[in-house]
Amino acid sequence: MSPGLDLLYDRFIINMNLFKENYPQYVDRHRHRVNTSFYPSDFMYQLPKDIKVTSLNHGCKKCLHACENVTLTPSPMCRGWQCMCNARNQIYNHSIITDNQYMFKKPMIMAEKMTIRDKRVTNETQVPDLSKSVITVLTGRRVLKTKHELQIQLNLQDKYGNMLNRGGDDVRAWITRSKNKMAMSGRVFDFNNGTYLVRFPTLWNGTNTVSIVIPYYREESTTLFRWYRTLNSMYYHVGLFMKGPLNQNTLCLPVPKIIGYQEICNFTTLNDGSPWYCGRPPSANLTCNDFSGLRDYRFSDVGATHAESELLSRAPCSHTNRNLSVILNIEGKDISRTDLPLCSNLPKSETWDLSTPSGYFNGSFYQSTKCKTSDNISTKIAKALNKTKLIMVGDSTMKQWFVALTKSIKCKFVAKYVCQRKDWQGSVEFILHAYPNLYSDMKGRGRQEYTIKSYTSIFNSIPKSGRYVVAMHMYGHFARMRYNIFRDTIQSFLPALRNALNRNSELQVLIKGPHVFYCTGWVPCINDFMGRHLISILHEEMEEFRSRVVYLDYWDMSIAAVNDNIHPPPKFVWNMIEYLFAFIHE
Repeated sequence: MSPGLDLLYDRFIINMNLFKENYPQYVDRHRHRVNTSFYPSDFMYQLPKDIKVTSLNHGCKKCLHACENVTLTPSPMCRGWQCMCNARNQIYNHSIITDNQYMFKKPMIMAEKMTIRDKRVTNETQVPDLSKSVITVLTGRRVLKTKHELQIQLNLQDKYGNMLNRGGDDVRAWITRSKNKMAMSGRVFDFNNGTYLVRFPTLWNGTNTVSIVIPYYREESTTLFRWYRTLNSMYYHVGLFMKGPLNQNTLCLPVPKIIGYQEICNFTTLNDGSPWYCGRPPSANLTCNDFSGLRDYRFSDVGATHAESELLSRAPCSHTNRNLSVILNIEGKDISRTDLPLCSNLPKSETWDLSTPSGYFNGSFYQSTKCKTSDNISTKIAKALNKTKLIMVGDSTMKQWFVALTKSIKCKFVAKYVCQRKDWQGSVEFILHAYPNLYSDMKGRGRQEYTIKSYTSIFNSIPKSGRYVVAMHMYGHFARMRYNIFRDTIQSFLPALRNALNRNSELQVLIKGPHVFYCTGWVPCINDFMGRHLISILHEEMEEFRSRVVYLDYWDMSIAAVNDNIHPPPKFVWNMIEYLFAFIHE
């Protein structure tokens, strides 16, 4: 680390400690602790009798609604999609109380405990009004210089100009300089009274813009947590059951409790040991053995108050209408980035440090604040893949990596998702994780197109010798469900991961963390709300492996990049790939 950078971070840490001493009431989102009691009734969904509710699904053009022109009926003679339109199913009949009390014994994250006693949103004035809120540059009384720290205070107010006496908003911030396209995320502190503090080390000079966005107000988090807590998910899959001309569809989830079904079919064995269940078809002539595959069912509907519906029917890109900014000037010289260790030589435990910023953009290149990548990424990739099998396992965003990488290295495909370079004696393989979606049917066309494996199976398949690199990703499909499914999945593969690392000393495992995306087709269907909560769970569950597994922080990177889409653009995908290879030992 260079003397200038070393001095900057020494000061940054000292200032952090002083900040904690002077402001003991602050909430660092990564370390916040809340002692809140909760009860089985918290896991029961019942619409308030004295509040008019509206369908949440009315604004979703992409969310399929199989029951729009079908009369709700429990008839066992139903056909196809009609079979899901059951008057006894709370998903379609919101007057029926949903009992999800079995979730009572599942661990609850602190972020949800913070909101569990919050009341329903019934008035739009309960949420922040950014036009009334105030940004203050706390270091504005003196000239800002590099090698110092920038502090920005945000005070949230309602539409009447009153301070909001609560915290818990998802506040994100970044600083950019248009010259040379410098960009970096900032660390946010929550005072739990409507006041937030954002802190940046000043790494470069010039005219800069600090942007602050709040994709999810506390009231939205409260609402989303309640829906996930009482309904498990708002994004379902459809199970297809067929026998001769008879075909019926039911709802499916990776939990054995599916609302509206008394009997459940267990397809965990078909899903390579990862839990998967579907409701039993209503016809007595169809059994679980008549299961023939899956389809996507984006339908997302719960009874919402008018205020909740309006709040969650916001503009698709949250940073366009929830953004506050301030322009400021920083004097001094840009800080040198020399004498940093190679990222591949950085202790793996350092990658699990969530101190922000983890890195910054210097033009089109993303530079870690702790280490440096190779100057020649092509050479780095060639050396990293020499006599190496790289296994990329995850969802469609990991497939993006696979497609971009294989095009770059010009390897030869020996199977649809296996590509080799004979001169390197290395290969790259993509595996779709065992979490069913439209293109990963446990039966049918999806099963023929992809290799579907659980994380446990992948780690169990690693031999005693040979150079293997596993880059794994768990995010998009897990973000659609309550986070306990994510936690259960991690816990399920830890023994296999431990054995694989003990068995093969050359094995390298890197976990691709979640990324932000501001543009969603429909907020209740799929969004990045769960992202930072999944990061927290991942860090808790992987405590034992911090010295043996690399964590790739893409949350900070995607904030700095202001990434819009769940499937990032090619340029950003390559930024992520470069970051991956920076941490692979040659």
